[in-house]
Amino acid sequence: MCNHRTYYDPAAVLLDLVRVMIVAKAEISHWPLLGYAMDLTGIIFVQRESQDSRKATRGAMAEAVEQGLSILIYPEGTTGDRPISLDFRPGTFATAAKIGVPIVPLAIEYAEAGDAWVRPDQSFVNHFLHCYRKKKTQVKLRYGPPMMDEDVNRLRNASKNWIDQNLLEMQAEFGGVPWPSTV
Repeated sequence: MCNHRTYYDPAAVLLDLVRVMIVAKAEISHWPLLGYAMDLTGIIFVQRESQDSRKATRGAMAEAVEQGLSILIYPEGTTGDRPISLDFRPGTFATAAKIGVPIVPLAIEYAEAGDAWVRPDQSFVNHFLHCYRKKKTQVKLRYGPPMMDEDVNRLRNASKNWIDQNLLEMQAEFGGVPWPSTV
């Protein structure tokens, strides 16, 4: 479980982890360049509004776990411009609690708040060009301890609390990230 800052979070994680399967919303598959690149990774695309797609996604995730892969999910369901994560959707936590699979929280933070794409006044292409013109992007990944609990809400809250605490710590280490909601 990972908080979600920007559309290139998966690239940062894939540079750090080898055996991981990403789950993402299906509409990304139609984005220029990014959709094609993500499709090459074997990503699991889910149509969130479709019960059949969500069921198929759970099956694909189970197969990936049986093959020894980790699953990367962004339980916020979107990117956000706040110092801490948005509310987590309960679905994957319910599945993990039901089948007894541990959740490993992952906090990802960038030195510049502008690396997150959540501005309504900026197009995807403009943000993409802004980010990829930079000589470097500072990002930190921090992995938490495996968490298991039969209670879905406790599991979800423990994961979110761990991620949020570590986001705030990483922001302090960067010297303070000026998130729009805090300025």
